Amino acid sequence: MRYLLNFYNQTAAGPITLTRTFINTLFSEIKNNQNQFEIILPNIPAYKDLRLKRGKKKNMNIIFLSYLSGIGRFMLLFLYNFIIFPLLALLFHPKAILSFGNFAPLPLISKKIVLMHHPYLVDDELLAEAGFKTKFIEHIKRIIFLLTTRTSNSIVVETDYIKKMIIKKYNVSENVINVIANPLSKPLCESTLKNLEEGRIPHEMRRFVLYVSRYALHKNYAFLLDLVDKHRNKFQDTGVKFYITVDPNLNSKAAEYIQEIKSRNLNTIIKNLGEISHKELKDYYKKALCLFFPSKSETCGLPLIEAMAFGLPIVVPDLFYVRDICEEAALYYKPTEIDDAFQKIWSLFQEESLWRKYSNKSIKQFNKYPTAKEWVKKYLNLLKN
Repeated sequence: MRYLLNFYNQTAAGPITLTRTFINTLFSEIKNNQNQFEIILPNIPAYKDLRLKRGKKKNMNIIFLSYLSGIGRFMLLFLYNFIIFPLLALLFHPKAILSFGNFAPLPLISKKIVLMHHPYLVDDELLAEAGFKTKFIEHIKRIIFLLTTRTSNSIVVETDYIKKMIIKKYNVSENVINVIANPLSKPLCESTLKNLEEGRIPHEMRRFVLYVSRYALHKNYAFLLDLVDKHRNKFQDTGVKFYITVDPNLNSKAAEYIQEIKSRNLNTIIKNLGEISHKELKDYYKKALCLFFPSKSETCGLPLIEAMAFGLPIVVPDLFYVRDICEEAALYYKPTEIDDAFQKIWSLFQEESLWRKYSNKSIKQFNKYPTAKEWVKKYLNLLKN
């Protein structure tokens, strides 16, 4: 059987991780696979190595298509979704299509499954905080996603919370929506097993808080900045630092944020690692005191799952999306209260027994998530059945 896998819209950090995990798992761990896969990827550096590694697979054909940045990106995505991709579907005539990245608006001859993982499509509060340009673009995306829900056989989401939001907002039948939780990427999975076998770093040696995320408005980096600024004396006296992963070259807002850290003289407390690979990131997960994740909205924050895999306590705002992912394995603070968030972090630093309690809760919660192999098989079953 021939299947068409569309990953063209997978260019953000989390989506790239999911795409690479899917492709690597599909061709390394799914045994005796006799199907033919046509895979569409954007021609960006994050996928460059896949061209070389997968070139010898007889049942795989990777198609790299040009990808633009800036305003040209949205024009090209519109052209792709309404003209190029439908033509490719006609050309390959697959039994079924899997599209990661929210959109596939036109009806196609083949069965069509679409993964939705864009919080702006369902979160009205998040959209209300955006600027005019973002609101305009996101309203267009909502129209395209509405068309997608009406022309797809299945919409896949990553949590029950997002499923409920889509049903409510787009009047989609519950039977059309499938919940498939995300797995851990292969490099991190191998590292967590080794980490737990060899023994974890003692609590007294953990002196930094980790926030893993690209810079974006809804990631709420301003909250972290204000928290550190208000309680800088305690962090300076104890040597506790915050490590973040912001690429200042991503956009002007990201660059301004890094400059703001310097302007407030907080660069001795907030250390920016830049955007780093999972191979580098695993060492920080191993040594961190906890994961601080103040994001206002997510469809499924991958760093939450990654932190739980390493047995890290997690400090997060008390929001529905987080409750769905972490359940009881997190310390929740009131979303707008800096002092409450600080107290949760500080208690983990001061009380080893509390740290161990939530470390164990994280490991227990992580065990509810699928392995990469189980995750891919769930998607293949949707394609086949």
